[in-house]
Amino acid sequence: MAGIPVSGTSNRLHPQLTPNPGDEGSLPSQLTLARWTGTFQGHAFSLNVSFASSALANPNSITVDIVGTLGSQAVRFSATPTPRNPDVVMFQGTVGPHHVTG
Repeated sequence: MAGIPVSGTSNRLHPQLTPNPGDEGSLPSQLTLARWTGTFQGHAFSLNVSFASSALANPNSITVDIVGTLGSQAVRFSATPTPRNPDVVMFQGTVGPHHVTG
């Protein structure tokens, strides 16, 4: 089985949970979990990994959003637990004009 070289870093973030003045008691609509940067097949990538704070009410159904760029192409993915087994994650999205699922 041949592999494709990937290199990069993951910056795990600690989401800012302090409300803005006047918004006491509310969270931002999106919480960023990590930022991934590096190279894939010689192309730079930069990705933000986040989820909607409203999903905290039901953690077994959280959808994780991955948005960024690979080279000059836009990247947009979502990953969710499978209905039959929440330990297995399904993803779907696009890299430029290409649709990707798994």
